[in-house]
Amino acid sequence: MKGLFCFWILLIQTIIYSQTADSVYLELKKQNVKHPEIVLAQSIEETGWYKCTYCSLSKKNIFGFRYKKQYLKFDNWQESIAYYKRWQNKYYIEKDHENYYDFLIWKGFATNPKYINNIKNITKSLELWD
Repeated sequence: MKGLFCFWILLIQTIIYSQTADSVYLELKKQNVKHPEIVLAQSIEETGWYKCTYCSLSKKNIFGFRYKKQYLKFDNWQESIAYYKRWQNKYYIEKDHENYYDFLIWKGFATNPKYINNIKNITKSLELWD
């Protein structure tokens, strides 16, 4: 009986706390993150569609945030979004950048030369879901 109870608890936690593109997008909107479509694409790029166990499962850091060359660890992926929101509020001033992609390059988020093209392609593929 105890094993069955543990199974149900684990299943419920998985459903509630697992991230999918849909659940991440809803949370981005809920937390009023600017440019949620682009930020969603960032989370997908950073985690390999939420398959990266190091980023999304053990650290729950779906954006790959680091401090002093160490990946930050969050209690859940929603906290990772809250951190992104605080980061965005601190550094992003819309009038200072032609677009959000330029901001990501300027801020050093896009260190891989293919990063911006990758997230643009992901954003385009997500448009097909509508």
